[in-house]
Amino acid sequence: MYLAMAALCAASFLNPHPHAIRNSADAISTAYANWAATVRQPASAQDLSHWKALYSAERDGPAWHLIPHPAGAPYQGAGTHIRIDSKTGCVISEVSFD
Repeated sequence: MYLAMAALCAASFLNPHPHAIRNSADAISTAYANWAATVRQPASAQDLSHWKALYSAERDGPAWHLIPHPAGAPYQGAGTHIRIDSKTGCVISEVSFD
């Protein structure tokens, strides 16, 4: 778990294309690009479409909150919640609930 948090923290500094987030679709795509860059895995259209199906995004003050909607979750809100800065697109936090 600490390794995953360290990787996401590094992604906030390694964000390959920092930019202001325009809408919820852009927030999801940016978070996915940060994740793909962190795990050193080439981004794929299939994985991005999975992220789009898994997450919705809401503006929460100066950040975007990505909210998971996993199928078969034991309760609503299970999964990994991601917050990204709306001005830079960098990951601010990641919290997982099982």
